[in-house]
Amino acid sequence: MLLDASIIDSQLITDSDHWIVRCIVNTSELISEMTKQQEEKAFERLIFEYDKAEPKHWDRFTKLADELFLESDLRKIWDNDLIDAQTKSDMLWLVYQSSIRAAAETHLPYKMINNKRKEVNTRKKQIIPHHYFSTLKTIRTLLKICCNNFGSELMVDEILRFTNKISFIDSTYQKAQNIVSLPEEWNSEWYDRLLGIGAYIKQEAKMLRVQQEVKLMMEHIDRRAAMIQDNQTRMLNSLLNRYKEKLVIDRIVLTENDTTRLVTDPNELLWTCHLQYDALKKKRIYGFDNLNQHKCTL
Repeated sequence: MLLDASIIDSQLITDSDHWIVRCIVNTSELISEMTKQQEEKAFERLIFEYDKAEPKHWDRFTKLADELFLESDLRKIWDNDLIDAQTKSDMLWLVYQSSIRAAAETHLPYKMINNKRKEVNTRKKQIIPHHYFSTLKTIRTLLKICCNNFGSELMVDEILRFTNKISFIDSTYQKAQNIVSLPEEWNSEWYDRLLGIGAYIKQEAKMLRVQQEVKLMMEHIDRRAAMIQDNQTRMLNSLLNRYKEKLVIDRIVLTENDTTRLVTDPNELLWTCHLQYDALKKKRIYGFDNLNQHKCTL
């Protein structure tokens, strides 16, 4: 939706005889404003299957859209002088959009799609179980509280908050020593023991992550290798459809004797661009002349 527009003379900006067109466009209906976390959540939306639409579908769609336009009385909105131009254009667009959408949903083939399968696959591919993150977060919180309250007795809310979490940590991880319980008062000995337990759990999570990443990497390698035999067409398409970067040269700084000038003419660019690459090339010293006779015969 166009919100504002103007044309500006560029004479004082770029010293050019061209005009600059400035506009403000509302793209909220075209571009999703969801965050990355929101996009990964389950969603459902409608898409039209244009490849399955037959001439009879388009005829019915056109007929219904024309009827909806007549019922909406677009001319009445257009001829209303009491409505300002911006509001008038918004009203006309909304009527047009709703009429087209209603006619399309009535007569054109469509289907609803969602990303539930993708969400399930993403959940399956989680490399490290979530309890490792929650456990390490609990240990960091306990270390911070202990460090800030050395020599102080525990408060009741701290005991109620962490007792069950400590029991879960001791029963979940197979380690040399357990936390067992909270101390009667915060002390450095309990702090060092908890720090060691946290380092052990972190190292275990790291090892698990490496194992899972290697396993996942091997699965991708095997799938890619199997594609060479099982689906050669897809393999070739994958290789041929890769994006290739293009180098566009639109100007060259050319130095001749003691003068330097900027070349922008397309015809002159074609004639001089190869000179730039010749300057970048380095002479290869292969030493062919120093080879002995025996090696030359080989």
